[in-house]
Amino acid sequence: MFIKDQFKLMKNTLRFTWMLLLAMATLVFTSCNEEDEVIRIFEANFEGSSAGLESLNSSAEVTVSFSTPTIQETTVVIEIEENGVVYGSDYETSPAATDGTIEVTVPSGSENASFSVTRKVEFIESGNNVSFTLVSVDGEEDPQIVGSSFTVSFEKVVSESGQIDIATGGSTQPNQVYIDFSSGTQTAVRRDAWELGFYNGSENRVFLNSSIKASAAVLTGVTDLNSVTSAYEFSEPVTLYYYPDFATKTEIQVSNVEELTAGLPVGYTQYGDEDNGVVFTDLAAGNLDETAIAEISTNADENFVYIVSLGNEIPDEEAEAGSINISGDHRGFMKVRILTDGNSYTLQYAELDATTFTEVNIAKSTYNTMSAFSLVNGGEVAVEPESYDINFTGVFSYYSGGFGLTYSDYAIHNTLGGVGVYKLHTEDLPGGFGAPGETANTDISYENFTLADVDENEFVFDDRTVINSGWRSTSQGVAYDYMYFIVKDVDGDYYKVQFTALLSADGERGYPQLRYALLQ
Repeated sequence: MFIKDQFKLMKNTLRFTWMLLLAMATLVFTSCNEEDEVIRIFEANFEGSSAGLESLNSSAEVTVSFSTPTIQETTVVIEIEENGVVYGSDYETSPAATDGTIEVTVPSGSENASFSVTRKVEFIESGNNVSFTLVSVDGEEDPQIVGSSFTVSFEKVVSESGQIDIATGGSTQPNQVYIDFSSGTQTAVRRDAWELGFYNGSENRVFLNSSIKASAAVLTGVTDLNSVTSAYEFSEPVTLYYYPDFATKTEIQVSNVEELTAGLPVGYTQYGDEDNGVVFTDLAAGNLDETAIAEISTNADENFVYIVSLGNEIPDEEAEAGSINISGDHRGFMKVRILTDGNSYTLQYAELDATTFTEVNIAKSTYNTMSAFSLVNGGEVAVEPESYDINFTGVFSYYSGGFGLTYSDYAIHNTLGGVGVYKLHTEDLPGGFGAPGETANTDISYENFTLADVDENEFVFDDRTVINSGWRSTSQGVAYDYMYFIVKDVDGDYYKVQFTALLSADGERGYPQLRYALLQ
C-alpha cells in the first residue's frame, strides 16, 4: 500500500512539474515575443524639392528615398501636374508616364526609387514647370508619405542638395555623364559618339576623346590629305620608344604610316618620345597647350595631316558582378587636316587609304566650351551641356611615363569652364601602382563641413584630374566614406560632394552614386 501511494505521489509531483515547466516556457515565449516585437515604420520622400533643366536634352534624376528597405517588390506612384508645358512635346520621363501618372517598380530590398525628366525642346517660356506628387507606395504596409512634391523648372534653379545615381550605364561604362550641381541635373552621352572636340574659346584647339582611348600623330610638313595612305613613306625614319615587356625601354625606327599605326593605339606598348614632347594623347590635366593636335593656325600651310586612332569600341557583353569590360575591338584609323579662320574650323577627313576626303565647317559656338564631331558617323554631336561641374567620363586614358594608361570609374572637373575642386579625407589614403599614399588632410567630416571651412587657396583650376578614380576601392567594391570634394562652380557657389556607391544593389560595377550639398 505504501509503495502504491508513493508511486501515486511521484506521478502527481511529476505531472505538476511538467505543468509548471510548460507554464514557465509559455510565459518566457510570450515575454520574448512582446519584447522583440518591432514596429516597422516605412517613410517615403523626395530627395530635394526642385531641379532646373536649362538646355535641350538636359536631364534630372528625381529620387524617392525610403526610410527602410522594401520587403517585397514595390510600386511607387507619382502624379504629374503641368504648368505651361506638354508631356511628350516639351519634356518626357523615364519610365514613361501614362495618363499623367508615373509608376516606378523596384525590387525587394530597395532603398530608393528614381525616374528621370528630360527636356526635349530648346525654348520653353520662363516660369513654366512640371510638378511631381508622390501619391502612394503600393506593396508596403501603411507607408507614410513625407515631402511629397518635387518641381522641375525649365530654367536655372539653384539646387541645395541631392543624391545622383550617375547614369554610367553598367560594367561596360558606355556613357559619359555631365553633372551640374546648381541645377541638380545630369546629361548622359554615349562615349563612342565622338572622337574630336573643337574648342569654342579664343584659341583654336582640338581635343581627343580620351574615354574611347582616341589618339593622334602628326605628319610634320604634310598638307595634302589625299597623298597620305597606310603605305605613305616618311622622308626619314622617326625614332620612337616603347616598353614591350613593361621594364625595358626600347627604341624603334618608324619609316611609314603603317608602322606608325602599330604603336598609335593607347596601351602599355604605345609609342612615344616623352623626353622630346612626342605624345599621341592629350595630357591628363586637360590644359589647352597640352593637346596631341597642335594649335590650329590661321595660316593654312602650318596645319599638317594627322593620323587619328579612333579608339576602342564599347563592348556589348557586361562583365561579371564587381568587374568591368570597357574596351572592345579597335575602331580603326582615319586621316584628318584641320584649318581655321579664327571663328570656325574646317575639318577635312577620310579613311586612311581613301584618295578623296570630306570637308565640313564647324562654327565656334557660344553655347558651350566644346563642339564635338563624329568622324565615324560624319557630323556634329550634342555632347557637352551649356553648364556642368564634373564629367563622370567613366573611362579615361592618357600617355605618361612611356605608357598609354587607362582608368575606369573616372571623374574630371570642368577646368576650361572655370570650375575648381579640392579633395578632403579624414583618413590616410592607400597608394597604388607605385604611387605613394596620402596622409589625412582634415579632421572635419562631410556632414560637419560648412561654408566657413572652405579654403580658397586649395581650389585647383588647372588640373581636371583632382577627383579621378581614387574615390573608390575596387577590391572592396565601395566608395571611401572618409573622402569628399569641395567644388566651386563658375557662378561662385560652393558644394561639398561625396561618392556614396561604386556598385549597384546587385553588386554590378558601373552604377556609381554621389550626394552633394550647397554650402551657404
